[in-house]
Amino acid sequence: MLTPLTATEAAKNLGRLAREGHLDAGFRDGSVVYALRERDRLTLSEPPAEIADRDEPVKPTPARPLGNL
Repeated sequence: MLTPLTATEAAKNLGRLAREGHLDAGFRDGSVVYALRERDRLTLSEPPAEIADRDEPVKPTPARPLGNL
Protein backbone atom coordinates (compact mmCIF):
# COMPACT_ATOMS: atom_id res chain seq x y z
CA MET A 1 0.00 0.00 0.00
CA LEU A 2 1.30 3.47 -0.87
CA THR A 3 0.84 6.16 1.77
CA PRO A 4 2.27 9.61 2.50
CA LEU A 5 2.51 8.68 6.20
CA THR A 6 5.87 8.21 7.85
CA ALA A 7 6.49 4.92 9.65
CA THR A 8 5.99 6.70 12.98
CA GLU A 9 2.65 8.21 11.88
CA ALA A 10 1.45 4.86 10.51
CA ALA A 11 2.42 3.10 13.76
CA LYS A 12 0.49 5.69 15.80
CA ASN A 13 -2.60 5.30 13.61
CA LEU A 14 -2.49 1.49 13.70
CA GLY A 15 -1.95 1.53 17.47
CA ARG A 16 -4.94 3.85 17.93
CA LEU A 17 -7.15 1.64 15.76
CA ALA A 18 -6.10 -1.41 17.79
CA ARG A 19 -6.76 0.37 21.12
CA GLU A 20 -10.22 1.39 19.87
CA GLY A 21 -10.98 -2.22 18.96
CA HIS A 22 -10.99 -1.84 15.18
CA LEU A 23 -7.90 -4.04 14.66
CA ASP A 24 -6.29 -7.00 16.40
CA ALA A 25 -2.63 -6.47 17.29
CA GLY A 26 -0.12 -9.23 17.88
CA PHE A 27 3.52 -10.18 17.50
CA ARG A 28 5.09 -12.37 14.82
CA ASP A 29 8.81 -12.92 14.28
CA GLY A 30 9.69 -9.97 16.50
CA SER A 31 7.35 -7.52 14.74
CA VAL A 32 4.02 -6.02 15.69
CA VAL A 33 1.34 -7.17 13.23
CA TYR A 34 -2.19 -5.84 12.78
CA ALA A 35 -5.22 -7.55 11.26
CA LEU A 36 -8.93 -6.98 10.91
CA ARG A 37 -10.93 -8.62 13.65
CA GLU A 38 -12.25 -12.02 12.58
CA ARG A 39 -15.86 -10.82 12.55
CA ASP A 40 -14.95 -7.87 10.29
CA ARG A 41 -13.28 -9.97 7.60
CA LEU A 42 -15.19 -10.41 4.37
CA THR A 43 -15.07 -13.77 2.68
CA LEU A 44 -16.76 -14.51 -0.59
CA SER A 45 -17.89 -18.01 -1.45
CA GLU A 46 -19.32 -16.82 -4.78
CA PRO A 47 -18.85 -13.67 -6.84
CA PRO A 48 -21.04 -10.71 -5.89
CA ALA A 49 -24.37 -10.65 -7.75
CA GLU A 50 -23.48 -7.51 -9.73
CA ILE A 51 -20.60 -9.33 -11.47
CA ALA A 52 -21.81 -12.94 -11.43
CA ASP A 53 -23.66 -12.57 -14.77
CA ARG A 54 -20.75 -11.08 -16.71
CA ASP A 55 -19.00 -13.07 -19.40
CA GLU A 56 -15.85 -10.93 -19.47
CA PRO A 57 -13.37 -10.93 -16.57
CA VAL A 58 -13.61 -8.14 -14.03
CA LYS A 59 -10.78 -5.62 -14.32
CA PRO A 60 -9.16 -4.68 -11.01
CA THR A 61 -9.35 -1.09 -9.83
CA PRO A 62 -5.93 0.55 -10.29
CA ALA A 63 -4.02 1.39 -7.12
CA ARG A 64 -3.66 5.05 -6.18
CA PRO A 65 -1.55 6.63 -3.47
CA LEU A 66 -3.67 7.48 -0.42
CA GLY A 67 -2.70 11.15 -0.65
CA ASN A 68 -4.60 11.54 -3.95
CA LEU A 69 -8.05 10.51 -2.71
